Amino acid sequence: MTVHVLPCGTSILRNLQPPFDAAGPLRAQVRDLTDWARRELAAAGRADPRAWAAALDDAIADVRGPLRAAQNPVALSAELAGLDRHVTRPADTDRIVLLASDTADGVLSAILVGVALNRPIDYYPAPVRNNTDRPCPVLTDPVRLPVDLIRIEGLLPDSTARFEGAMAQLGSAMAWAARLDRSAPLVIHLSGGYKATIPYLVTLTEYLAKAWPPVEAWCLHEGDDANNPDPQPLRIRLRSVDLAADLRAVSLAARGEHPGGRLLDFAYTTDNAGAVHLTPLGHGLAALLPGLLELLDA
Repeated sequence: MTVHVLPCGTSILRNLQPPFDAAGPLRAQVRDLTDWARRELAAAGRADPRAWAAALDDAIADVRGPLRAAQNPVALSAELAGLDRHVTRPADTDRIVLLASDTADGVLSAILVGVALNRPIDYYPAPVRNNTDRPCPVLTDPVRLPVDLIRIEGLLPDSTARFEGAMAQLGSAMAWAARLDRSAPLVIHLSGGYKATIPYLVTLTEYLAKAWPPVEAWCLHEGDDANNPDPQPLRIRLRSVDLAADLRAVSLAARGEHPGGRLLDFAYTTDNAGAVHLTPLGHGLAALLPGLLELLDA
């Protein structure tokens, strides 16, 4: 078994409409589905997903068949392309974790990726803090292994005001994914999602790789029908990090204590008064910290 983690963007919504029509002529259906999602999956939908989960089957009825019948996953979405072109395609026993942005379109896109994979979906309205947190099943199947869909609060395309919190939530989500099966390889796919998060995700992956290998990060070259119809995966080589020293430094900085210059202006900064503040990456590492320690102690 392998655990695949995929940040999700919204390319699947674009690719289901003209001029792409990756799964057939679905313009009206996608418009209606997007309107439904913007009513039901906005911020209020995070609190109690049961309010919209019961209606999801009907909402996606017109696109479910075309999505599953689509012959070219690369044309459907960056996330599906990354999985399809990975050196080893996911098996039915693999876990797939989708990280959705904090928007209706983002959650809907992740749902459609799960539908295209022909899997049920377990939805988490926020990153899972421990393995006792229970998801809301939004699409069910008694046989197939579900996709885990985690909504990252504060991960928005047009605002940096809550970026620090979003990075902390990404750290928590990745630590949880690493704990799903400690004997399984962890693969982070970086073809989808907000490009601004890629440097942070790569760094978080480096610390996970040090704590609990094997961990890999992959991206996919951009493809198009004319110039590159068969894009190939590119493995992102990860730095070796000093896990123990860096975790100590981040722990001190999170408490407002100055840990020295090791990660200065990387995981933390100082203001004119000398006070220590975590950077967005530092918040992500601080959230990753408990999970890393748990992995090391296992």
